[in-house]
Amino acid sequence: MTATSAIASADWIETAKSLAGAIASYRDESEALRQMAPALFEAIRETGVFDMMVPKALGGPQTDFETHLRLLEEISRQDGSTGWNVMIWSAQGMFADYFSPEAAREILSKGSGNLIAGALNPTGMGVEVEGGFRVSGRWSFASGCQYATWLIAGFVVMDGEHPRFGAEGIPELRLGLIPAGNCEIIDTWHTAGLKGTGSHDFQVRDTVIPIERTVMLPRLFIGPEPRPGTAYRTPFADLGGTTLAAVGLGIARDAIDSFKAMAAGKTPAIGITPLGSLHTIHEKVGRAEALLRSARAYLFETVRGVTSVHQAGAPVEDDDRAAMRLAATYAAHCAVETVDVVFDAAGGSSVYASSRLERCFRNAHMITHHMLVSPTNIEMVGQYLLGGGLQIRR
Repeated sequence: MTATSAIASADWIETAKSLAGAIASYRDESEALRQMAPALFEAIRETGVFDMMVPKALGGPQTDFETHLRLLEEISRQDGSTGWNVMIWSAQGMFADYFSPEAAREILSKGSGNLIAGALNPTGMGVEVEGGFRVSGRWSFASGCQYATWLIAGFVVMDGEHPRFGAEGIPELRLGLIPAGNCEIIDTWHTAGLKGTGSHDFQVRDTVIPIERTVMLPRLFIGPEPRPGTAYRTPFADLGGTTLAAVGLGIARDAIDSFKAMAAGKTPAIGITPLGSLHTIHEKVGRAEALLRSARAYLFETVRGVTSVHQAGAPVEDDDRAAMRLAATYAAHCAVETVDVVFDAAGGSSVYASSRLERCFRNAHMITHHMLVSPTNIEMVGQYLLGGGLQIRR
């Protein structure tokens, strides 16, 4: 890392830390609203975080990916739902490498004021028409959709009543960018955790998406086609899993810190010794800290190694994809295990909604239900290490 990039990195982390007061003031409101509180959204937008990954070719800072992870980790330490939404919105600049240069300039240029949310799962259907695709469908888990100006949606290209198949016998799957005003948001986000993320469903009917605002979905798993100005050469899907893990690591750090603050002043019921003085608690805190530090080190070392060779021009190999998937999934699950250790150690104090530990518990367990860090990834990498192909899932 050069001196210049180190300064830029430190600036972004300081920006994340500077949001602590606003996040503390509004995280309960966000939880109650089931979406980010408007005042908190405005405070974060003013920092420029949403443009941090916009490529230099579009006037953006093209922040190095490790710094992006560190920022997400810090904001998630302050609040998991806030970190999750920032993860979604701040990553939008990375789509520029996949869409046409014209669409990228229109939608993703620094200072455009645009914000992308949506869903990558191809649960919609599209029919080719002149100049694009006529798309209908409904999509789930569109985190932050209330503030979006564009919604990205996955769809299957249809020939009549059947999917269109490519040369390899695989259905043609695409992503398309749709103006948010053309979409209907459906209030579905009643969940156990990450309540403040506003991850509702949305739907469209017979909306035409110009072809230049679409991209083949498999491209996100193999990386962008090289062209002048390509900013991030590691596949979007592999980078995406590590951002999820970073949110989990931040939540786990919050859990340990919250437990330590509580243990210093709590004596268990019918007990005479403060919780923080018990040898069993010492072991749990030490184990939680080791889990978190080791998972974090593994994740960052893997990301640093893989992305650096891609940025230097090396092709994306299956070994790289497997390494990123394994590190991201392992780190996300270690974050859950870390939270569980201190949640259990806190006894009855951790079960109340007023407890930071209770919220950490709910939020951390939501993350590993995402496809990019689900246990399936460990299975698929295991299959690959034993000589099988690297599948996304069975």
